[in-house]
Amino acid sequence: MALHLSEADWTQIFPRAPAAVIAAFVGQVAALDAAGITNTRTRLAYALANVEHECDGYTIKNLTENINYTAKRMAEIWPKRFKSAADVQAKYGTANGWQRKAFDDIYGKRMGNRPGTNDGSSYIGRGGPQITGRDGYAQVGARCGLDLVGDPDLATRPEHQPALLAAFWSGKKLNDFADAGDFRGCV
Repeated sequence: MALHLSEADWTQIFPRAPAAVIAAFVGQVAALDAAGITNTRTRLAYALANVEHECDGYTIKNLTENINYTAKRMAEIWPKRFKSAADVQAKYGTANGWQRKAFDDIYGKRMGNRPGTNDGSSYIGRGGPQITGRDGYAQVGARCGLDLVGDPDLATRPEHQPALLAAFWSGKKLNDFADAGDFRGCV
């Protein structure tokens, strides 16, 4: 039997989320039910804790990962690639848009992103679960009936958040991890 959450419950869980996100979860909880997320308190807690962390409770700007790193921060995140901020600047420069070039390079051969394209900066984290990579967008989009590869910004729309969470969760078979009490496996 699925757990029932009221609008007040959703507001308490995500107190800073836009009203449209809360309304989507209230009106489309069936997507979470179908994915089995609402079957147990643990599954629900793990799923919602994950999106709370990934998108700061649905409050990050445009529900999109911020790639406006400094060269120093890029060197800290990828120390095997860059010894220093100077290394980052030597490779990508400092002109407007250098971060996009860096993400296209760094993520250009991973997660289904095609080398030599702008996939790395196009398929950055979006939506509650912060879907990443061309493959991730294709898989989640197929599960919830959205062309996320053709229009990645669909993942930022409030009305799609329940379906995105359900598709992401079920596609990665996260119920198994939640049922085993393996939070690390869920994230």
